[in-house]
Amino acid sequence: MAVADFKNYMIVLAHEQSLDWIAFHGGEPFLFYKTLKRCIEIAHKLGQKEIELITNGYWGGSQTNAQRKLQELKKAGLSSIRFSVDAFHQEFVPFRSVHTAIDVARAIGFDKLVIISRFLGSVGSRNPVNMRTETLLERLGPPEDFIIERKPLYIEGRAADQLAMHLQQKVAVPKGICVLQLRADETLKNPSVIQIDPFGNVTICPGLCIGNAKTEPLSRIMKEYDYERNPIVRLLAQKGPIRLLELPEARGSVEPAKSVSDCHMCYELRKHLRACYPEFLAPDNCYSE
Repeated sequence: MAVADFKNYMIVLAHEQSLDWIAFHGGEPFLFYKTLKRCIEIAHKLGQKEIELITNGYWGGSQTNAQRKLQELKKAGLSSIRFSVDAFHQEFVPFRSVHTAIDVARAIGFDKLVIISRFLGSVGSRNPVNMRTETLLERLGPPEDFIIERKPLYIEGRAADQLAMHLQQKVAVPKGICVLQLRADETLKNPSVIQIDPFGNVTICPGLCIGNAKTEPLSRIMKEYDYERNPIVRLLAQKGPIRLLELPEARGSVEPAKSVSDCHMCYELRKHLRACYPEFLAPDNCYSE
């Protein structure tokens, strides 16, 4: 995201909304370190107290480099860090790198350090992927000054395309009401968390777009949000992804009973419907295989 865009968004949100926290995530935000640092400085100067980022810790390959960057980011205003540690990430990121990054963060001291671990199926499922993740967590040592969050992997995006086959399909058609990924205590009728990507897409769940801040004022998007005016959100808010099957364009597209979860069925339906509702099912990379 361009620094100028971020500053404009933050000015709107800081003046017109009550922000509890902001988070930087990707992708990997450290790939754009200078931009990340500048955006944290801007948010802090605008009065934001709780600023966090989510990272895979690849930059911990050099302890000196990790110390320099984290000290700079803390000075800029960063308060919390969430590190991704699990079998999925460690297929690409050396464990030693993320372990070093975590140790450096612990030594410098932040308000909160969290280890996020995703599990295939339920958290308690005994499979090679989850056993590998638990082994990695054990290698971090006792969680005395950090928190470990164990959560099931959301089956959408590449996870749906590559991992759904390894999970047991539901016998019954999923019929649950949508629970937002970022705040489980909220529904699509009253979301308080938004995400804004570098292209301006404002989403309330990955791939579920309520406007574009590059083509219309962010303040208008926030003030005029009405779930009933969004054809996809309206159906999801009423009875969950099962309602999307009522759309003529969705008929015959997905076999609901072959879904492994409500989120999986929702993703597959939205992926099929994307050509008919491009304005509401964005950005494209949420649906790329």
